[in-house]
Amino acid sequence: MTTRTFGWPRRALVALVAAGALATSGVPATAQLSHPTLTNSSNPNELVAGTASTPSRERESVVDVVSSAAGAFVTRYVSLVTVDSDGAGSSAGIEPLTSDYQIDFTATAPGAYVLTVDTALSGDLHLVNDGPGSAVADVSGITGLLTGGTLTSGSLDLADPGSASGAAGGAVAISDMGSATVFGVSNGGPVAHSLRFVFTQSTTTTSGGGDEAAIRLGGTSDVSTETAGDYPGSPARTQADDGHFVTVTITSLCGNSVIDSGPSYTEACDDGPANGTPGSCCNTDCTAVTSGTPCSADPNPCTVDVCNGAGACTHNAGNEGVSCDDGNACTSGETCTSGVCAGGTTQTCPLCETCDAGMGCVEGPRTNCKLPTVPLKSKFQMKKGPTDTNDLVQYKWVKGAATNTVDFGQPDTTDDYALCVYAPGLVLKATAPAGGLCGTKACWKTLSIKGFSYKDPLRDPLGVDKIVLKAGLAGKAKVQMKGKGSNLPALPLSLTLPAIVQLQSENGQCWGATFSPAGQIINDGTQFKGKSD
Repeated sequence: MTTRTFGWPRRALVALVAAGALATSGVPATAQLSHPTLTNSSNPNELVAGTASTPSRERESVVDVVSSAAGAFVTRYVSLVTVDSDGAGSSAGIEPLTSDYQIDFTATAPGAYVLTVDTALSGDLHLVNDGPGSAVADVSGITGLLTGGTLTSGSLDLADPGSASGAAGGAVAISDMGSATVFGVSNGGPVAHSLRFVFTQSTTTTSGGGDEAAIRLGGTSDVSTETAGDYPGSPARTQADDGHFVTVTITSLCGNSVIDSGPSYTEACDDGPANGTPGSCCNTDCTAVTSGTPCSADPNPCTVDVCNGAGACTHNAGNEGVSCDDGNACTSGETCTSGVCAGGTTQTCPLCETCDAGMGCVEGPRTNCKLPTVPLKSKFQMKKGPTDTNDLVQYKWVKGAATNTVDFGQPDTTDDYALCVYAPGLVLKATAPAGGLCGTKACWKTLSIKGFSYKDPLRDPLGVDKIVLKAGLAGKAKVQMKGKGSNLPALPLSLTLPAIVQLQSENGQCWGATFSPAGQIINDGTQFKGKSD
């Protein structure tokens, strides 16, 4: 008798992976399978060389682990059964094999899990005509038995592949596959599983020179006078592809963000990767955290979050009056009211800047400016003179939106003013400081109850000469600014249109207009002159 071990060629493993048999993507790291233990209880291997009066025969089997990882493993059961009656005076022969083997392993997962068990049988029933007699090769269906867990779909059985018989030789290919799903509950502890597979194989040859018969399931013959059990043989087969393959993969149900159920089992909750973290109301085994436990299902600082005992985080407005941040960089001083962070004051940005909710104050035109009520009435001019002393900037905002005197703030004491030109970024800023003396006189003076005026013969510091601010009803309000001389900033000519021109107050108010190509009169390297939209 000869006992042999059948290895697993690398090319077959590559093919199995390509077919998806070892695909474990999506298997959570917390769901694991132990390395399988294999028990082969098939008939003992035997080999009889045969004589002129005695048929040769052979049977052998072995089961190996092809691959084993945390979330999947693959096993392969290999066998060979052959018989041949060569001599004219030889008797009939038969070689049976009862294949019976078991795979034992454990499954561990945070809570419930499913096992996917894929099986495949590949090989052939092979007859070779080498005498006047006939032969038979027969394989039964495979019966699969399970312990541990509950079979919820599919089957471990494979159908009977049939038989081959006759005196003319030939082969019947075997190719069958099946799949089954097994449900189990681990709750962090190992669960024992076993898979047992039983089937029968038989080859028969007639007396007086019967044909060869072989069942090729991955094993190759050691009898020199037989060819039916050889690989690659004729018809040619790839030895590494034949045998009974079993692939087991595990998928954790707890941790997939779905409330799963199975036989006598239902998850209370499932927060996915957050299970068991301080902010979750779900434990790592998908049971609910005790009611009243603090949680943090939302970032709202104005709510107190506690677990409700059913795996959900509930909120109540428990931080009334507490200072908070609404996430808007343009507001400050917010407080919690009825579970909402609100109130506070809106930030007023420096002159020629606007507030972005994400970044705070940035260079850019203000969005709250009062606008002209009639198109093509407001005017803007920039002009380069022969020398810097002759440079000129004028802005006349007329027929403007309703403006009250209080909108102008207190330029005579606290509120600076600036002319801001954007084309499209800030290209010109000319400032008139609040209060102060211009020469021997106050720079700013009140115009009765109508508004304010500004005059600085020295045009210090940035060339502003005059400003007039007059309140009025809609269509009556007007604002004017004039700058001149070498203190003016460099004039951005020619001007990129459309341009936005705004006279801004430090109190946040502004009076603006847009100048588009439609209102352009002159726009070259020495002068821009145009009317507003």
